[in-house]
Amino acid sequence: MDYIIDGKPNVKSITAMDNKIEKLGKDLMEKERLFRTLFEQANLGITIGHNGSYMEETLAGSPTINKKFQEIVGRSYEELLKIGWENITHPDDVQMDRENFLRLWRGEIDDFQMEKRYIKPDGSHVWVDMKICRLILDKLEGFNYICFVEDISKRKQNEQKLMYIYEHDPLTGLYNRRYFSTYIEDMDTVENSVAILANIKNFSLLNLTYGYGYAEELIQSIGKSLSELQDSHTKVFHISIDRFIVLLEKVKDRGYIESISWEIVSRMDESMPINTIHGYLGILELGEVGRDVDRILKYSSIAAKTASDRQEGRFCLFSKEMERKILRRERIQENIAGYVDGRISKGLFMEYQPIIDARTLDVHGFEALARFNSPQLGLVPPNEFIEIAESNKLIVPLGRDIMRQSFSFLNSLEERGYNDIFISINISIIQLLRDDFIPDLIQASRETGISLDKVNLELTESIFSSNITEINTKLSRLKQLGIETAIDDFGTGYSSLSRERDLDISCLKIDKAFIDKLDSTNEGDSITSDIISLAHKLGHVVVAEGVETENQMNYLIKNKCDYFQGYYFSKPLSGENSIEFIRKLRNNGM
Repeated sequence: MDYIIDGKPNVKSITAMDNKIEKLGKDLMEKERLFRTLFEQANLGITIGHNGSYMEETLAGSPTINKKFQEIVGRSYEELLKIGWENITHPDDVQMDRENFLRLWRGEIDDFQMEKRYIKPDGSHVWVDMKICRLILDKLEGFNYICFVEDISKRKQNEQKLMYIYEHDPLTGLYNRRYFSTYIEDMDTVENSVAILANIKNFSLLNLTYGYGYAEELIQSIGKSLSELQDSHTKVFHISIDRFIVLLEKVKDRGYIESISWEIVSRMDESMPINTIHGYLGILELGEVGRDVDRILKYSSIAAKTASDRQEGRFCLFSKEMERKILRRERIQENIAGYVDGRISKGLFMEYQPIIDARTLDVHGFEALARFNSPQLGLVPPNEFIEIAESNKLIVPLGRDIMRQSFSFLNSLEERGYNDIFISINISIIQLLRDDFIPDLIQASRETGISLDKVNLELTESIFSSNITEINTKLSRLKQLGIETAIDDFGTGYSSLSRERDLDISCLKIDKAFIDKLDSTNEGDSITSDIISLAHKLGHVVVAEGVETENQMNYLIKNKCDYFQGYYFSKPLSGENSIEFIRKLRNNGM
């Protein structure tokens, strides 16, 4: 468009140009108003910066820090321009913020986002989600950027609440097992650190005797008392309802371990005014196991149990010997499980010890004795593998196999014409109280063709620690099937003759400890005869276990004991040798 024609101004062109400039000016003003409106009314805090500092204003005179940002950080426009962003950033967040900012400045990244805290004038802090991007301004050289900030304090509060719930025990408020695992993993080193596991023995009795409310109050009291031990090198964790861990770090004096252990015992005793409930400690030096939390808990628990079992002292330091026993126990458990599920073809086998009739000195029956041969460890003592099987409920499938092998042995006796022999099988309370025990027993008798009236079952005295009514229901059902039951090892545990009246049993087996004394005690001083007499008055048959001398046998015959078993007559025998024992005895006599 020409603005000069023949040396004279072109009025129309100039007027059009003026109108266009005016329109552009109005558009810019409208955009400026729109920018200001969006900037000030945005629900996000927004700042514009230049070369690392807040800009006082844009080239157009617009503000660079909006009202929402001022509201979030609790500071005025003028204050923010004066002190800068680093001075209001939480000290723990400054380094990461600065590192990201420098990368953005150097052009290594186009933007970055992070959660951080700003410090308010009153010293409190506000959590924000911040994103910073490079900003291109045509007429302003240098490094320009725009920052967007969202207040996430409420979200952080909720996260912290959830994290507290996740990391703390709700009853005591102490850190829980999850946090214990995290803490161990994050420790700079576990050398010179010690875990003391405090276990409350017989805690379940509190619930049964005094109720859950009282038991929980007691746990809270213990937790509060132990928490007072915490300092920069001591942490307390509540890892399960009846177990605490006191973690000692940077231990220099081993004597300190003992002194604080006694302090823990003392505090637990003060919180537990009941004589039957005590705390026992297992002490583990973490340098021996590293950061393996499962091993820490396992080994310290075993040390605590050792302290409880040996009945002297209240705490025990884990040792390599304990570890050896643990590995042996684990191997036996693996072997039993392997045998039960068929991975190991051989393991369990039976031996049979004759039970002799005191009147005829003939074989009246056999006690079936389970044996276990480990592929790696060889023959495992019965009291060892039975206890392991019971603790892991493997005694249930193992018991079924014991039953079937014993019934098969009895079947082989009958096939040879020995129809007057019975078999006595040991069972645990775990088996007896299962709903499928009696059906399994009936099924095994049908499969082998054995009559149940030739089967006796032996129970240990531990049945007296269980529900007598429930047990009697089972015993009565067994009696209806023709099965007699006996109390094994009588006199070594919970039972007494007065309590025998409560049980529907037919036989007492006197423990070997009483029989051993017959050779060293005057006949008039022995209580064995009294036990026999009282048992007969209760209607029980009596079997003496562990008979090893003629003198013992003669005493028992004189005092009218019904049956004996022991090495004086025979050691436990294989099935074939048991049959040969009967043959020789009945042909030649004893």
